[in-house]
Order: sequence, then structure tokens, then C-alpha cells
Amino acid sequence: MTDIATISTTTDEPMLASVVTDARTRLRPVPVAALRGWRLLDVVWRGASHPARWFVAVADDGRVVVLSGHPERWAQIDGTRVGSADEALELATARADATRDMAKGWQLLTSADDLRLRPATGADARQQVDEAREQVRALAEPPRVAGDGPWQVRLWSVTDGDLVLHEVTVAPDGAVTERTGVELAGLPVPIAR
Repeated sequence: MTDIATISTTTDEPMLASVVTDARTRLRPVPVAALRGWRLLDVVWRGASHPARWFVAVADDGRVVVLSGHPERWAQIDGTRVGSADEALELATARADATRDMAKGWQLLTSADDLRLRPATGADARQQVDEAREQVRALAEPPRVAGDGPWQVRLWSVTDGDLVLHEVTVAPDGAVTERTGVELAGLPVPIAR
């Protein structure tokens, strides 16, 4: 059975089930080496009105887990084996993206220079943007991982204008615990579409 057929017949998300077979829907695999027996898919529907997006995990045995907005569902993905710090970082990054609330603007920062801010018009707006960039530069750092299993992963994201620190513990069996905290609120970011 194809991923499209599996999702359309198995998911308990009515809108996803109705649009996954639409020609305007694209499924993009998200490579995560530690996922054994699962595929992580980025599902984007570009329908007539507002686009919609989901992250869905599909098991080889036909189980479907819709992850978007549900970090607690990550525990349903079994059989994961993490063998290195690189795999732990990849898994933590994919999980942060896949389980986020899709109704909120979100950006993972690999560098403070990645930060997308509103275009500045006028001296006051330019000063606000420059100050925001400097504040982020002083706090945010590239993603990093430490440990030998379990691994400690630190990621930074911008979620609806807030700079968020994600402190993630990744066990060799793929179990993940995450603590998040807003480190800087109210950044002048573009409005999410």
C-alpha cells in the first residue's frame, strides 16, 4: 500500500484524510536515520484557500501517527535506534519540527544569522530590528549535542516571535524528553502565512 493510501484510510484527522489524495498535495520524506521501520513525511496541501501542512509518521506495518501539534505522540514511534551524536541531533531536530503547532510561525535557527525579521522601514524600525538581531546573536548558538547516549541536544527556534530554547534528551532507544523555555519574547518577525 502506498503512503497516500495508508494515510487516507488510517488517519483519524478528517481534513488530512480528505486532502492526502488531492493532486495539490505533496508528500516529502524527511530523512531520519534512527527511525527503523518508519517514514517521516512532510505533507503539504496547497488547496484553493489556505495551505495546510502536517508531519506524519507511517510505519511499515501500516500504522499512521499524525505528529503536528502533538509532541506526546512521538512516543508511539517504536523501534528507533540512535547510535551516534549525529543521529541524536538529527532525531531531535526532526522531532522539534514535526511536533510543533502548525498554526504558529516557526523557524529552527542553525545560526543567529538565519533569523528572519520584518523588513525595516524608518529609523525606529531599523533600530528595533538591529537590536533584536543582536539580542538573538548574544543568546542563540548553533544546534549542539553532548554525551555518549543518552545525548543532550540544544536547539533554538523562533516560535511566533519568541526565541525558544529546546533542551532535548535522546536515549539510544529513541526515547525523547524535551524542556522548552522562552528566552526572548516579541521579536519583530514576519507574520506567519
